[in-house]
Amino acid sequence: MNTDIIGTSSIYQQLVRETTERVRRETTERVRRETTERTLRDAALAVLRGRFPDLGDDVEAVIAAAREDLLRDVQAHAGTDTLEQLRARLGL
Repeated sequence: MNTDIIGTSSIYQQLVRETTERVRRETTERVRRETTERTLRDAALAVLRGRFPDLGDDVEAVIAAAREDLLRDVQAHAGTDTLEQLRARLGL
């Protein structure tokens, strides 16, 4: 089979362009989400370790696996929650 025919096909070229654009968008969004979560996680842990020197491995593990919405919630209450309230917020 002659692959030149496939390479010059307008349908094939359109499919390649659409796939490339979709992968670029998905990759950009994934990197943005992961970067945001990493930044929120680092900031939350810095504040919480400052307030609660004995934070606990279980709390750190939940924060390490947390998604953006939970991390934002933890940060919003980091200055006022007691350790018990923080643990309840994290489902511990």
